[in-house]
Amino acid sequence: MGTQFLSIGQLSRRTGIPVRRLRFYEDQGLFPGSDRAASGYRLFTDADVIRADTIRLLRTSGMSLKAIKTSLGRSPDLKALLKLRLNEISATVSSLTQVANAIRSAIDTDEISPSDIRRISEMMTLSIEARAEAIRRFVQVIDSDPDTDADFRNTVRALFPANLPDDATSEQREAWIALSDELRNPQLLHDVLESGRRHRTPIDPKEYFRLIMSFRERALLLMSRDIPSNSPEASALAKEFVDASAIHYDCSAEDSDFLRFMREKCKPSGVSRHYALALKLKNIGPVGSVSPGLKWLHSAVMAYLGPALQRQDQP
Repeated sequence: MGTQFLSIGQLSRRTGIPVRRLRFYEDQGLFPGSDRAASGYRLFTDADVIRADTIRLLRTSGMSLKAIKTSLGRSPDLKALLKLRLNEISATVSSLTQVANAIRSAIDTDEISPSDIRRISEMMTLSIEARAEAIRRFVQVIDSDPDTDADFRNTVRALFPANLPDDATSEQREAWIALSDELRNPQLLHDVLESGRRHRTPIDPKEYFRLIMSFRERALLLMSRDIPSNSPEASALAKEFVDASAIHYDCSAEDSDFLRFMREKCKPSGVSRHYALALKLKNIGPVGSVSPGLKWLHSAVMAYLGPALQRQDQP
């Protein structure tokens, strides 16, 4: 028996997803590898029915279309994302239900007593336990992904503690609560996983750090002469820095993947919020500060890599 094909209207009836939304998903590339009827209309299969149901499930859980498109090509990641989301929702529902019950019980009494206050406080403590578990699960998903760089996994384990220190300051407590909220985001988990897969470690990190510092000093000299980061002098320094970096990463400076890695490292985005919160939690600072010399060097590298990558992408 051959494959049974469905029109987009039939797919809509099978899944309950409106035709307009299915066409939008198709335009976003969420239905790759299509067959078409003689009339030119797209034909779908039973596999597309499952795919459409999966897309709707992930969208309902809060994932972006970009993350869904990537996850559909990585079934282990999809399972991990759904498991993380399910556990997070279950923990939140359980925690909030207990807090709500404690508050409701206090409201139903004639007068709120110290024991009522203590009971509500205990329920809120369970909410804190749920926050700790959310951080713990986030780290576990990153740590169990075989495609992420080993040093990157070590950094994640060190940076994101599930439990607050006993002598935590009020600022650390606020950072920890905000961090647990950040790490509940499935899109963030997806982005961190992708970052970990692209991460590279220099052969000798200390030596590479010294190299960066030497180029920072040279960048400061150019800055003192009011030379902009998109000038020919800046481009020459940026090329030299990229070439030297390639040696430290044991790869070719002509490798397009390496050039994209360098572009990612030099993007002027500063420290991501979840990393900034983690650093604040560990009393490491100033958070997100980048010296003027490094900022100028990063800008020069970005200006240099634009044309360099365009040349790489040309057939």
